[in-house]
Amino acid sequence: VWGCQDTGASSEYYAVEKELVYKIPDHTGYGEGTIIEPLAVGVHAVKRGVSGVKGKKVWVIGAGTIGNVVAQSAKGLGAAAVMVTDVSDYKLEMAKKCGIDYPVNIKNEDAAQVMREKFGEDGADVVYECSANEKALNQALDIVRKGINIVIVGVYGNRAAVNLANVQDREYSLVGTLMYTEEDYLEAIGLVRGGKVDLKALISKEFPLEQTAEAYQYIEEHKDDVQKVILNVTAQ
Repeated sequence: VWGCQDTGASSEYYAVEKELVYKIPDHTGYGEGTIIEPLAVGVHAVKRGVSGVKGKKVWVIGAGTIGNVVAQSAKGLGAAAVMVTDVSDYKLEMAKKCGIDYPVNIKNEDAAQVMREKFGEDGADVVYECSANEKALNQALDIVRKGINIVIVGVYGNRAAVNLANVQDREYSLVGTLMYTEEDYLEAIGLVRGGKVDLKALISKEFPLEQTAEAYQYIEEHKDDVQKVILNVTAQ
């Protein structure tokens, strides 16, 4: 994994095997191109949740970058409707700009009630937990209908206390997902090429590579109103 197990892109040049490089669509800028990798995470997660998302009603918990690309992937792959919940108006507004049907701030609205209003009494067909928040996960276990898949997308830093009585009693399937396959990556590029996702909307700000320190400082100072900050050798 570039940048984790080997040299990353916070360097002016680095070598990579040609088999690991894919051409981005002609109309896609380099900034947007950086978000194809997390988009592939979203594509993989969506496919882990259901064998075919087309026509399904989807609930995504968490409107951060991964939650957003999971929601966009579901829409791009044919979901009938997508609801995303969060406590950040900024991130929910971004989700709305990206075409997500029902952005819901759970500080102000009841997720279960909104889901019944928008999806009907049966509610969501599949849930993607992208917040890494055990309270949010247990809320889902309290309110979604029996027998559906709940996909754990968010990376939990600590062991979560999960209501396994609900998992057993309601016959939920908790499904793990991590990263992607080559097929998912190519499918993500296809979604971009087909105009089925909006990656540009996720970019809050771009910095030239020489201002790497300033970029990290900007993130630190704008935690409530920032999504993706891009280091770009062409940024001005």
